[in-house]
Amino acid sequence: MIISDGKKIKVYNGTATTISANKVVIVKGKTAHLASYTDDDCKVYPLGYTLSSISPGQYGEAILEGSILNINTSVYGTGNAILYLSTNGNLTITKPSVPIIIATISRNDSITGEIYFKAFTPSLTTWGDILGDITDQPELQEALDDKVPYTGATDDVNLGTNSIVMNDGTYDTEMSPAYFGVQINGGSIFSLLEYNQLTISDTTLPSLMSMTATGITFPDNSTQETAFPPTGGTDAQYIKGDGTLGTLPSGGGIPHGTASGTDTYTTTIAGVTALNDADAFLIRFVNGNTTSATLNINSLGAIPLYRNNDGALIGGDIIDGAEMLCVYNSTTNRFQVIGTAPNTLLSYVTNAESTTITKGQAVYAFGGQGDRLTVKLANNSGDATSAQTVGIVLSTSIAANQKGLIIMQGQIDGLNLFPTSTWADGDAVYLGATAGSFSKTKPLAPNHLVYLGFVTTASNGSAGRMYVRVQNGYEMDELHDVSAQNPNGGDTLIYNKSNNLWEAKTVIIPAGMTWMGAFPG
Repeated sequence: MIISDGKKIKVYNGTATTISANKVVIVKGKTAHLASYTDDDCKVYPLGYTLSSISPGQYGEAILEGSILNINTSVYGTGNAILYLSTNGNLTITKPSVPIIIATISRNDSITGEIYFKAFTPSLTTWGDILGDITDQPELQEALDDKVPYTGATDDVNLGTNSIVMNDGTYDTEMSPAYFGVQINGGSIFSLLEYNQLTISDTTLPSLMSMTATGITFPDNSTQETAFPPTGGTDAQYIKGDGTLGTLPSGGGIPHGTASGTDTYTTTIAGVTALNDADAFLIRFVNGNTTSATLNINSLGAIPLYRNNDGALIGGDIIDGAEMLCVYNSTTNRFQVIGTAPNTLLSYVTNAESTTITKGQAVYAFGGQGDRLTVKLANNSGDATSAQTVGIVLSTSIAANQKGLIIMQGQIDGLNLFPTSTWADGDAVYLGATAGSFSKTKPLAPNHLVYLGFVTTASNGSAGRMYVRVQNGYEMDELHDVSAQNPNGGDTLIYNKSNNLWEAKTVIIPAGMTWMGAFPG
């Protein structure tokens, strides 16, 4: 590389990586870093061209302006081409969105190529800065292209960040069609209006800006079909996102209505034309429900009502005259009902088993973890796994050491555990001998009796239901009027009149004799 003339300076590499030779750098004082056309520093600080590789923390030379000889310019095409700043200090013949002219090619050759380097940005460009040979001025054309066309231009005018000034205060009455159009690239026409940057004083202009225009087309080709407020509105209406008019719910607050019917409820709410995710409605139900239920607003379709995020409503969840908040979930096409009658008792627990537990399995209280109870699968084979039975798994499944819901009292549905060949409506449900299981047969000693509830709907499919009401059986020494915590073999219970307790006593009867009468108390 040879410098035939020009202005050279020493620069310091303040970055953590080596700056290669033949790179464009931004020079802040003496410190240099690689330049990119998107970097605003290019508009403020000088740009240089490195003449050698510069290691981190070292000084090297760069040229600010001048001819550079014996470099490979064949990669840039023909001679007299304009070179623009690209990214990471590289040059390109392709004009970027922010054109920063770096150099022109004086000679095109892979070995003896020559460029003239002088960087300037659009914001600093003046008519006196135009480079090149008088007989070939491609950069002059570039500069002309960036200027505002003269009055009467027939093509789009790109103003950049500048403005249009009409000093004579008149408008072209021959504009056709009769609409005044403004295209904003990277900005907003509303900000122009908000900050009074667009002043309209001519009384004829509104006719050019007809409110019947079909809309505004934005730079990304998206359109706003209704660009201006539609006509014919009332004080009780508002402009929706699509530009059409909507009616405000009467009375303000949450949209609300009164639902008639039983189980298949219907209501009318002003202004509701579609259901959107998270839409909330306050509904007053005239009648309570007897089974699963749906709500149909303005004939938009019957939507199932769900509770506790885990199941459809059951009979009694809605009572006569109840007022509930119904929130629409577009993913599941359901209303989540907030405020159902308190006819179930749930608990949020952690699964202490090493495997997943599933809906419909019986669990016992195992311990505690933070603010939650931990549970394991219950069975009737021993006191440790049956005495603390607390409920039935309500969540679809709860993985090991994860959290979920159990039902401690109330109705649970969606069970496939009660085929009609074995179970009938009203059957008692007991804790079984295997982990988490149910039994129709009342357990006998040595198995432990735990009553879990009763069947409300026997079903061969997954529509089975049961009402959960856990009642644990008792050991003999757990009865409140029995004192027999540590009995010996052969002991019997004898009632002690003095303390009104049954007590364990050892009775010795001599061989060959039979005791007659009352045992000593």
